Amino acid sequence: MDPNRVLAITAVIGIMLTLLTIVGGGGYALAELKASDTRLADRIEHLDDRIEQLADTVERNHHELQHSLGNHYHNENGDAVFTVPPGTQ
Repeated sequence: MDPNRVLAITAVIGIMLTLLTIVGGGGYALAELKASDTRLADRIEHLDDRIEQLADTVERNHHELQHSLGNHYHNENGDAVFTVPPGTQ
C-alpha cells in the first residue's frame, strides 16, 4: 500500500475518532446540564413550599399574638394576665 494512502486513512480515522469524542463529550455535558437544571428546579420548588409554610406560621403566630394582646388584663400588681382563648384547649 502507498504510504500516502495509509497516512490519509489514518488521518481520516483520527479525525473521526476526535469528532466522535467531541460529540460524545458534548452530549454528556448537555445531559449533565439538563439534570442539574431539573435538580435546581426541584430545590426551588421545595424552597417555595417551605417559604409558604413559614409565611403561614408567621401569619398564624401574628393572629395569636393579636388575640392574646386583645384578651389580657392587668392584676392589682400591674402584672399582665393572659387568658386562654376559647377553643384552644
